[in-house]
Amino acid sequence: MDALIVGRVIAGAGGAGIYLGALNIFTAVCNPKEQSIYLALMGTVFGTATVLGPVIGGAFASSSATWRWGFYINLVIAGVFSPIYATSLPSLDPQRDVSIVDKFKQIDWLRCLLNAAIYAAWVIALTFGGAQWVWGDGKTISMFVVSGVRVFVFALQQYFACMTTPRQRIFPVDFRKIRSLLLLWLCICCSSAAQFISIYYIPLYFQFTTEDSALHSAVRLLPFICTWFVSVIIAGVARPKVGYYIPFVLTSGILITIGGALMFRIKSTTSTSSIYGYIGPLKVAMNSSWGPAMIQDVIGFMNTVQLGSVVHALAISGTIFQNLAFRNFKNSLGQMGFTDAQLHQTVSGLKSDVLVDETVTVKELAVDAIISDMGHVWILIIASGCTLVISSLFLKREKLNFSAK
Repeated sequence: MDALIVGRVIAGAGGAGIYLGALNIFTAVCNPKEQSIYLALMGTVFGTATVLGPVIGGAFASSSATWRWGFYINLVIAGVFSPIYATSLPSLDPQRDVSIVDKFKQIDWLRCLLNAAIYAAWVIALTFGGAQWVWGDGKTISMFVVSGVRVFVFALQQYFACMTTPRQRIFPVDFRKIRSLLLLWLCICCSSAAQFISIYYIPLYFQFTTEDSALHSAVRLLPFICTWFVSVIIAGVARPKVGYYIPFVLTSGILITIGGALMFRIKSTTSTSSIYGYIGPLKVAMNSSWGPAMIQDVIGFMNTVQLGSVVHALAISGTIFQNLAFRNFKNSLGQMGFTDAQLHQTVSGLKSDVLVDETVTVKELAVDAIISDMGHVWILIIASGCTLVISSLFLKREKLNFSAK
């Protein structure tokens, strides 16, 4: 397990480098009109890979190849595409006279460390709070306090540019004075939250209600992704023609609110076709809330929330679901002799005696309780959509110049 954790940390660092590197290349070689399309496609690939990953990994795990090929496949992909990248990608070096050692020294290493430390304490508090630790336990409280202190230190470090320079700090503090950038920062947060909560909990719904395998439940997201892909292409082409970004943010907020409200109403007996219909507005809305085409100075600012909001959204939604579902289970099934460990396993989606060995009545009670509690998660999506709508009303009413070179 230790080797798996360390390996995933290294792989995550590499994946982040590939993603941010691609964004920088697009912004450097494309004009604003092209950026709108290519950056939209980049976001689509990012989200599509998030869904296809479990599908491919599940296929490997259920075959004679074993789960290890879920990791080995990356070596194959790297071997096939590395020669193409090495020979085809443009050589972009804005600091040709600076050595590699000096470039490494320019990186805001303290900010990177503080950012990781903030997420670690915050996620630990939310993950273990209520599940393994009592909310009032000293360990839970200490994690929240540590997270808050680290946020404060992070803010001071970025504001005063400690161990870095105003030009090299990752989080451009000066952008806090630009209203539209702050609002778009919030909009991306809400859009990313709605996107990944849907990607995570829709397969989970099918696993509980239809007893789908992890592979089959992930496959059910493919219609979601196909519609999402088409809507992103349309939005990417339409943005330069429309010029204004407010209509896209407003439309996205309305659709996310509608989709979240519809999903809030689902029950364990809701048909699959109805589920697909309910998530329709969410499919169309996910990537239409992006504002102006990014420039290199904005990438770090926006990606702080684009990637970070995924962590926050899944941690908060997971805490809500786990705690409410366990409490509901405790009240309705606790008298039947189930242990807390068995109830936690059921809520986590693991193989559990509650869903495997018990009577149909117990299974129905358990599934109904789970789906009822899952409805509270969709409130976060409704709140995200409403925030997008409200934010769009205060964005600067400007028409972007996509013809600039």
